[in-house]
Amino acid sequence: SHAEAYYTRAAQVLPCSGNPHNQLAVIATYQSAECLAVYHYWRSVMAAQPFESGWDNLLKQYEKNRGALEKARKSKQVLPTFS
Repeated sequence: SHAEAYYTRAAQVLPCSGNPHNQLAVIATYQSAECLAVYHYWRSVMAAQPFESGWDNLLKQYEKNRGALEKARKSKQVLPTFS
């Protein structure tokens, strides 16, 4: 998407800012790319200038992922494997 390209460029231009990575994480959640969202939320909080509510966003994402895993376990749903 255009937004993703702009925020990726912003992360390259301003590597010390966590804001672009937070926005990339938000985009990843809309694309159901949950692991990528966690990655970008981590980058947003580990930057020299961390995104202010990045920790809250990261914890919410972990809870969302934990809930999905728990639901899959209870339903005995087979999770995808990667080779």
